[in-house]
Amino acid sequence: MAQDGKSSPLWDKGIGSRIGAYAVLIVMRRPSKRSIIDDYAILEHARIKDRRIAFCFLITFLLSMLFFALDYILTL
Repeated sequence: MAQDGKSSPLWDKGIGSRIGAYAVLIVMRRPSKRSIIDDYAILEHARIKDRRIAFCFLITFLLSMLFFALDYILTL
């Protein structure tokens, strides 16, 4: 993307909060009408390896949220 003159958003330098948006976009493969990231550039440059990593990231995130919710409910 850097070779095409595209860079990461200016509002997210350092904390990585855009990773979730990237992962959802890469897995769903559907650009949204209003987005905080450059959907078309990301979809153009995403590789199969990136799709697998994004899928693993989302599954891991959802499983950890499920674990934390169950832990919260069971410790009440």
